[in-house]
Amino acid sequence: MADNERIAKEVLAAIGGKDNVTSIAHCMTRLRINLKDESAPDDDKIKAIKGALGCQWSGGQYQVIIGQNVPKVYDAIVKLGVSAGGAIDENLDTNLPKKPWSAKRVGQAILDYLSKTMVAAIPVMMGAAMFRTIAVIAGPGMLNLWAADSDIYNLFYNWIYDAGYYFMPIYLGYSAAQQLGCPKMLGMMMGGVLIAPDFVNIVTAAAETGQTFTSIYGIPAMLNIYSSTVLPILLCMPVLWQVEKFFKRVIPDMLSTAFVPFLTMFVMVPVGLCALVPIGSVLGNAIDDFMFSFGNGEDTGVADSGTCLLSS
Repeated sequence: MADNERIAKEVLAAIGGKDNVTSIAHCMTRLRINLKDESAPDDDKIKAIKGALGCQWSGGQYQVIIGQNVPKVYDAIVKLGVSAGGAIDENLDTNLPKKPWSAKRVGQAILDYLSKTMVAAIPVMMGAAMFRTIAVIAGPGMLNLWAADSDIYNLFYNWIYDAGYYFMPIYLGYSAAQQLGCPKMLGMMMGGVLIAPDFVNIVTAAAETGQTFTSIYGIPAMLNIYSSTVLPILLCMPVLWQVEKFFKRVIPDMLSTAFVPFLTMFVMVPVGLCALVPIGSVLGNAIDDFMFSFGNGEDTGVADSGTCLLSS
């Protein structure tokens, strides 16, 4: 197994040290580095590093080819003082001890996670809502410019609106993964699990028979529609983050590309559908009821839409 910490140190030394790095990221196999002094990297030193497969300039970035263990080398470089995905902190007094975790700090971290994840989704929510708003104004209920069965009314009121809200678990899975620092595609996949057509078909069929549970690996899972929801996927993602980190740490580098995502989802499907997602749905319903009790939702018809974001 590759000595990722050694590789990280030798790469930094060969490119002029951490103070020469303005930002760093990685793709599937390469470190992608933006440098202050682009004349500093020594290609021969990079090629001589055991564990580095080569180097090149591309798109203004200095790329070091590492292979399948590049995420671990990247993490090791970040631990040496290079800011993940951003500018390096050039304050020489940054070697201060980390603040201990407290109830206040935990609460702040949770609020930051929730708020930043939701803020990233606001453009989708606002854009989709504007299409439905225009349809309502131009439709038969107000200006009567569009008939209820017209193509343009259906396009604005249903089609584009649903594109924004129906797939909300996928959008939020991506956004939450971005905030947590885990693979964004896995976040989207977890969101996709909640609204996969086969799962929706099972829920729809069960509604006709009165069935309320299905089975995941023999474990009962509540049947519910999770499209347009928020809390279920937001509860899943921190757990997925830790599960993915565990498998990334224990699985050999040469097998990690296939087996880390497979095992992560193998664990997260039952944990999510059997525990976290129903909890998120119950919490969402409780918040919905609390909010609508102030807005008299039964009189406005808002509560009847069946597409409340917090729950199902």
